[in-house]
Amino acid sequence: MINLELRELLTHIAHLEGVSALLSWDQEVMMPGNAVDARSRQSEVISEQIHRLHTSDEFRAALAVNVNLETGEVHSGVNSIENKALVLIYRDWKKAICLPVSFVSEFSYLISQSQHAWQEARAKSDFSIFAPYLEKVIAKNREKATLLGFKDQPYDGLLDEFEPGMTSAELTPLFLRLRESLLPILKIIVQMQPGALALAGKFDVSRQWKVCQKLLSKMTFDTDRGRMDQSTHPFTTQFHPTDVRLTIRLNENTPLEAISGTLHEGGHALYEQGLSPEWFGTPIGEASSLGVHESQSRIWENCVGLSLPFWEGVYPILQEAFPELLNVISLDRFYRGVNYVSPSLIRVDADELTYHMHIFIRYEIEQLIFRDGVPVSDLPGHWNRLYQDYLGVAPPNDALGILQDVHWSCGLFGYFPTYTLGTLMSHQFFDQALLEIEGLEDDIKAGQFGRFSMWLKDKIHCHGRGKTAKELVMDICGQEISEVSFLNYLKTKYLS
Repeated sequence: MINLELRELLTHIAHLEGVSALLSWDQEVMMPGNAVDARSRQSEVISEQIHRLHTSDEFRAALAVNVNLETGEVHSGVNSIENKALVLIYRDWKKAICLPVSFVSEFSYLISQSQHAWQEARAKSDFSIFAPYLEKVIAKNREKATLLGFKDQPYDGLLDEFEPGMTSAELTPLFLRLRESLLPILKIIVQMQPGALALAGKFDVSRQWKVCQKLLSKMTFDTDRGRMDQSTHPFTTQFHPTDVRLTIRLNENTPLEAISGTLHEGGHALYEQGLSPEWFGTPIGEASSLGVHESQSRIWENCVGLSLPFWEGVYPILQEAFPELLNVISLDRFYRGVNYVSPSLIRVDADELTYHMHIFIRYEIEQLIFRDGVPVSDLPGHWNRLYQDYLGVAPPNDALGILQDVHWSCGLFGYFPTYTLGTLMSHQFFDQALLEIEGLEDDIKAGQFGRFSMWLKDKIHCHGRGKTAKELVMDICGQEISEVSFLNYLKTKYLS
């Protein structure tokens, strides 16, 4: 079995990571603006403590009890799950010892400062405010990739942080196939669909909040082990399976943003609550990958939340909350409006088809940065050009263009591809759930999500990192990660 000292050290590290996540949650949700410098220092101190402990002689000695530190071979006397955990613990340790403590603390401080600069730049729609910080963040990511052994392919090193084992060589042809398949479907849909749904009037945000709380409860989110708040950029974080936080954004002009945000972030949150407390601190108690995590948000937001059965159950609740605004709109009209497809500027507001064009644009720009060395000053021009080429729309300013996403300010290069990978997996998983859960669509219509939520927990959540994304898809669906299920879904829904 895994020795007690190693388990205690892993748990200690996990609790420190929880403190770090709590500081980040507070910075997004509650922290006063002038506290940013102190918060940056706090985050720096915690990150340094985590890294020092992870790379300490004490950790090395504890790991050596179970693993040959030269070869990575796990010693005998452990079961299969423990063996998987130890292989991953060793992998994480090998990566950690490649990064000097000074690098980790400097990067952490830079990210906190960068996020604050991004917020100011976005508010003022002025990329020049953020550009100097972005240059430093990119340089640090290059340095990190080099330290991790990816000097010749730095982007693959960054991608591996979020989707272990995935490479640009594998991802690029998948994205090209998907893009070429989506373009003709998009053209046909835009030509044949009716006009967009126009929601007139103001939707009281307090009533929206109550609807979203009810929906989150129906999804089986445990409010004794988590909470929902509001933030500018919706996100989910966790400090322990017993403390999972999600945030949504409320828009008085439409309730759809809050509902889709609740489903999306709720899917992330259910994954975190579904991880095993018994394995907390080990890889078995962590999500498989960012792509798998995104599959859990997308399966709720799109596969469930954009379906007719879902709105047959939820639209009456929404009408009851806003009778003066929605009683004049039929279910059919509303459902078609929810699924309206149209190129747009903002990724998080995009429909389920054009959304991936937004991801392809970001992926291509990240390739330009790390493969071709394009300077930061040129990025807004590339951004605007690609939006015109891919979607036929031109950002009128930086806030609606290159400053719309928080990810780069957080240093999260290699993250965006997981959104599309997660979408593809979500449709593969949902197709299988429809086969295995008899009457699932009836459950969705009735707002009874318990069986579906438990299916996801048993098939995906409980394994943690014990199964990779590719292994999960193969084990559950009997196939590799593919665009086929998603494309079949689009054709059936929009073209049949």
